[in-house]
Amino acid sequence: MALTLERYQSVWRKVDAFFSFHDAGSSSPAHVGAFASLKANLISRGIENLQFMPFSAADIVTNLGYSPLDVPAKVYGFYVKNPGTSTGTDSYITLHNAANNASVPFITGLIQVSDDEFSYINSRGIDFTTDVTVSGATASGGATESAAADAGDGFLIVGAA
Repeated sequence: MALTLERYQSVWRKVDAFFSFHDAGSSSPAHVGAFASLKANLISRGIENLQFMPFSAADIVTNLGYSPLDVPAKVYGFYVKNPGTSTGTDSYITLHNAANNASVPFITGLIQVSDDEFSYINSRGIDFTTDVTVSGATASGGATESAAADAGDGFLIVGAA
């Protein structure tokens, strides 16, 4: 997959669908509301071309992480939720500014137990000048991939760098 920007209406429909249907719609209202606020902010500033980049737990715990864009991008939002399968082993879900997870982590969140979730929002966007890689590891910045059951499914909202 490359960076394929769409009009914001399509992207936000995908975000709404993810929150409505993933894990039976059990995402926290705080996260749903945060993304609604991000949407309003970006629209008010005329940022209309974005990409919804979904990923699964199985995608991100592969060797070297999940890097579907292969281009620089700007990340506006990042959401991850464990669908109730965690064994209690920590899984550090990380965004890397590189084509793999061998680089220094840019943004990291922690999944510790079943149904844990977290989000990161930056209304100005954070520049990933090389590429965007999502990974799940057993330690912060670690090289040992998590089990998919301990990681989470999620998405990124990205735009052109």
